[in-house]
Amino acid sequence: MFTPVSKIIAGTRLKRLPRLAIDLGFSGSSRSCGWACQHRGDLSPQTKRLTYPACIRETVALLARDSEIVLIVEAPLSAAFNASGAPCARGEFEATLPPRWWNLRAGAQMALAAQYFLKALGAALPPRSTQYLIEGFVAGDASGDHDRVAETLCGAFGDLSAAAWCEPAAHQLISVLDWVDPAAPAGCPIVMIPSVR
Repeated sequence: MFTPVSKIIAGTRLKRLPRLAIDLGFSGSSRSCGWACQHRGDLSPQTKRLTYPACIRETVALLARDSEIVLIVEAPLSAAFNASGAPCARGEFEATLPPRWWNLRAGAQMALAAQYFLKALGAALPPRSTQYLIEGFVAGDASGDHDRVAETLCGAFGDLSAAAWCEPAAHQLISVLDWVDPAAPAGCPIVMIPSVR
C-alpha cells in the first residue's frame, strides 16, 4: 500500500527503513531512469541506470522483498489548481524562473510516467507491503545524470537537513494516489529538494 509522507516530521520516523530513490524517465529503449537503493548500514546506495520497463521490474523485485520502504520518486506526484480551476504552481519551488510546474513540458510527461509507474507497482506488490511515498525535486544542471540524481535523493533522505522540504499548496490539490490507489491514505506526498553542489 502506498502511504504519502505529507509532513517532514513523519519522514524523521522513517529514517530507519530502507530507501529507494528513482529519477523517473519514460523511455522503453534508453536508460532514462536512475535507481538508487540503500539499506540501513550501507555506506552508500547501490545505483543503476535503467529503461522505464526495467525500472518497474527492478523496483517490484526490491519492494517484494522489503515489507516497508521509503520510496522517493523524482517526478510530480501531485497536481495543483487555483480558484478558477487553472493549473498553478504547487509552491515557490516550482515558481522560480524558469518555471518548473508539474503540468509544463517535462513536468507533464513525468507526471504521466509516475501515474503508470505507481499503478504498475501497486498491481504487482503484495497488499501487506507499505511504501512511504515522497516526491523528489531536482532541477537545472543537476538533473541530467539520472543515476546521480537518484543517489543524491537517497542520500538527502539519510540526512534530512541536506534538503528543503515543501508541502504542496494550492486552492485544490490532487495526489497521484487518487488515481493510482484510491484506498491509500489521503494527502499529497511532501516534496524533498536536496541541496545539490
